[in-house]
Amino acid sequence: MKTKKTPTGVIEYYDNFVIKRLDGSDQCINLDWLKHYQEIANRNNFLVKVHRVVEENTAYEMEKLDVVTDVAQIINQPGLKHLLTRRLIRELYELVNTTWVDSIKYSDEIGLEDGSYFLHGDMALKNILLLTDGSLKLGDPESFHYMNRMKFAEGYAIMHTHLMFGLQRFFRE
Repeated sequence: MKTKKTPTGVIEYYDNFVIKRLDGSDQCINLDWLKHYQEIANRNNFLVKVHRVVEENTAYEMEKLDVVTDVAQIINQPGLKHLLTRRLIRELYELVNTTWVDSIKYSDEIGLEDGSYFLHGDMALKNILLLTDGSLKLGDPESFHYMNRMKFAEGYAIMHTHLMFGLQRFFRE
């Protein structure tokens, strides 16, 4: 088994799956979270598939991805410029916008009270992964939280700003 330290914990790599163990005690990784995350992920192929909760609030098992790099690296590293294609840009915007809309719709469908949502709270270019098959996935499934008043919505707007500035820089060079 190979491991990798992350800012939020440790990822354990096995042959056919990955276990992510979280350091923070403020995580809400339980069967209720799993049910809601899986229902959104079944509608949205851009989301990493999570198989099960391994330890409540601290660990979950997810699909193993063959990652090339993340979108932040593609936009900011001149040596990765060849990876940025028209198709990638289109799919990047599709990932971001469908994930946002799917999450808001789903929050309505499950009857969360007005002002409460089940959303990805760390929508950042570093969490959007390019895979070896050319597809994109939104990482950090534990960033899906029950939020009041779209508490982390500014991350969605900031990600768009970072993307646009990055693309402008990219195409000017």
